[in-house]
Amino acid sequence: MTSGPNKQRAFGTGFLIKALAVAFVAWVILGLAAPLVTYWLIPGMKDHWAGVGPIGDLFGVANSFFSACALLGVLLTLLQQNRSLEQQQESLTQQRASLDIQNRELRQSVEAQKQTADNHKRALAAEVLLPLMSESRDGEMGESRQRVASFFRHEDAASRFRHMYLRSIRKEDGLSDVDSSLYETLDDDRRKIKLLIMKVFQLRDQEIVPNDDLARLVISVTAVGLVKFALSPIEKILINDPGYNPPWISWTLSLYDAEDVDRYWNRGNR
Repeated sequence: MTSGPNKQRAFGTGFLIKALAVAFVAWVILGLAAPLVTYWLIPGMKDHWAGVGPIGDLFGVANSFFSACALLGVLLTLLQQNRSLEQQQESLTQQRASLDIQNRELRQSVEAQKQTADNHKRALAAEVLLPLMSESRDGEMGESRQRVASFFRHEDAASRFRHMYLRSIRKEDGLSDVDSSLYETLDDDRRKIKLLIMKVFQLRDQEIVPNDDLARLVISVTAVGLVKFALSPIEKILINDPGYNPPWISWTLSLYDAEDVDRYWNRGNR
């Protein structure tokens, strides 16, 4: 059903067409009928048919009038079309504005959903990291870090550990009781530290922990120093590959600036 501006536009166009059609029909009827009526109804006109000519000429004025009407009709049609185009342009402008509003609302909705998802990830990460934070600050973990750090602050620590490791795997040439106890303690300590860091690394790799800032809540700069100066050399000794550098070590070393790691480690040597 047509309504509003469309209905008015349709009514105006239809009325104009009908009016021009009626005028054209009237012009044709009058132009044809007037000479005939004059010929048959006026007495003596049959003998003076040439006198009908001036009467026919009167319709030249009517012809001009209807031609002017036709031109006026064309002008009105053009004006109507121009008005219709303006209305269409206004409608398109309104639609574009409506689309802009919808796009803005959609972007806001997407951003809100993204923010909600980020908050959910952070909440989940915090829930997962809380036990690891407690473990990192546990007294036993602190003692393990201290023992490993104290041992590897000696210049020949890596060579000594390698010597103990190689002798521990030989049945015929074992370690002394003192070295055996020291090696077992250091090995247990480094396993404990490595396991904690590996847990955080896996959570980060799976994006359960969404960023490194949260990972730093568990892994301190001193822990990274242990990885660089103790755990990494131990891994190379155990694998028997001087170039061994697994992803968890590379990632751990990237958490802090190398100069900060070195500074904190050297501070313990004083």
